[in-house]
Amino acid sequence: MEIVLLILLIAIIVMLALIAKSIGNQMRANKQQMALKAEQKAAEESERARKAQEQAQQEALKAQLPTDGNADKGEQGEEQVATRQLVIDTLCKMNCTPRVQENTGIAFNFQGGNFVIDAEDGCKFIIVYYPFWYTFRPDDIEMLAACQKAVSRANHKYNCTTLYSIYKDENAVALHTKRQMLFIKEIPALEQYLPSMLADFFRSAHEVAAEMDKVKELEETGSH
Repeated sequence: MEIVLLILLIAIIVMLALIAKSIGNQMRANKQQMALKAEQKAAEESERARKAQEQAQQEALKAQLPTDGNADKGEQGEEQVATRQLVIDTLCKMNCTPRVQENTGIAFNFQGGNFVIDAEDGCKFIIVYYPFWYTFRPDDIEMLAACQKAVSRANHKYNCTTLYSIYKDENAVALHTKRQMLFIKEIPALEQYLPSMLADFFRSAHEVAAEMDKVKELEETGSH
């Protein structure tokens, strides 16, 4: 009888330890989720501020354009190439196939990456996007932590901005990279200038993805 009671006592102690461990893991996960939401909110606010700044720059540039009937003429009266057409011509020289979208976007593939350029006629700046180049599940806490650190480090190192978005319906976290850049016909050899700017996208993505893959490999090794 004493042995049975001892076994029951041990079983209860083990069960309570497991419950306490489970509660501790859940509390840590909840804290990480709260931290992630706070960082996501901060990133969204930063992105809104960035967009507002970009919009202000574009409006300022538009205000400098001629307002008479020769709005598409330069100071000397020569015809200026529209920004969108300039982007399309440059992509063709790069042996890319530009795909004009319904909005101001121009999609293209370059060295295996799918990019979108937001170009507006009359504006001297374009915004280049490298969207959805890495995805993972939002419930993977270790991956989320690695993502935060790797993205922060890459944003300090490269001249482009990497950010992540959570898509609840698809149960996925996606990584994107963007960059605003001057794009005018006065820049020599635009077909070489644009690829040199895109190089930072690949370097940043490679560095972040390498950190994420390390975590993935550790998780896969631990599951076997």
